[in-house]
Amino acid sequence: MFDPGVAKLRCPYCGSTAEIGSEATAHIEELPFEQFAARDLDLVKLSPTALEVACGSCGSVTEFEPRDAAAACPFCAAPMVMQPKAADPLIAPACVLPFGIEKRQADGRVQSWIGGLWFAPNDLKALARRQGMTGVYLPYWTFDARTATEWVGERGEVYRDRNNQPQIRWSRREGTLHLDVDDALMPATTAVQRNYLHALDPWPLESMKPYEPAYLAGFRAQRYQIPLPQAWNMTGQEVIRPMIEDQVRRQIGGDQQRVRELNTTYSDVTFKHILLPVWIGAYRYQSRVYQIVVNAQTGEVQGERPWSAVKVALAILVALIVFYFFWRN
Repeated sequence: MFDPGVAKLRCPYCGSTAEIGSEATAHIEELPFEQFAARDLDLVKLSPTALEVACGSCGSVTEFEPRDAAAACPFCAAPMVMQPKAADPLIAPACVLPFGIEKRQADGRVQSWIGGLWFAPNDLKALARRQGMTGVYLPYWTFDARTATEWVGERGEVYRDRNNQPQIRWSRREGTLHLDVDDALMPATTAVQRNYLHALDPWPLESMKPYEPAYLAGFRAQRYQIPLPQAWNMTGQEVIRPMIEDQVRRQIGGDQQRVRELNTTYSDVTFKHILLPVWIGAYRYQSRVYQIVVNAQTGEVQGERPWSAVKVALAILVALIVFYFFWRN
């Protein structure tokens, strides 16, 4: 299995280690988006022996090596009652960011995170420790593109009128912005809340390695849930457009800016399917499912937490008592 502590394969029986692949000759390839549109992409399996299983509760499909099957879904904690089958082909991952944090380190981060939560139930830490964390590679898309944007806006200059009151004088501005986009990142999973995924940023993408199945040994990998065309549309609206608007505001200048129109054309669009590592835990507390996810490179922790009704009620009561005594005095 892959050992994050030494970044090598380690035999679980004798402890010997081995390097993965030959990085000296490996190359991370960007694929033209038109190649996908023309249905000219080769679909492959993550590994020749990979199996996959679909969760009957949340619908997530995860892939694993035969010896690494799990009894519960890492995303919703539901029992995995469906029989695994041979993994279906998919757009091949171009690269992978290997696990850099071991399970015991992730567990420690989670326990520290829980310990800092105010008004959390007393048994939450024990519950999270009992449920444990699962190492999963989450699917992402990255996009490169050249953009040309014709824009129209207004530049605001602040001045003071005869009564010395601040006013803004607006004037029309227009122009063209050329911007090259590199590795615009879009999650391809819907099994983890998007606000948590964004909060896990930034990822050290410069440390990615060309994909090899050996990196999956001992871990699971989720199949992408957001298809490539949809991901590209989302990236344009959620990632690239804000970047363009920010640069347009810089071009407009002045004290304030208004962006009225953005008409963007794209060229030389390329993409990669990549896998990013997380430690994820899902636990059920009073019939509701909560998730905790750890960036397995940086150690950033994000997640959901239950609240203790008793602790919240006591805090409110104490606050009311303090307010009452201050009011009386």
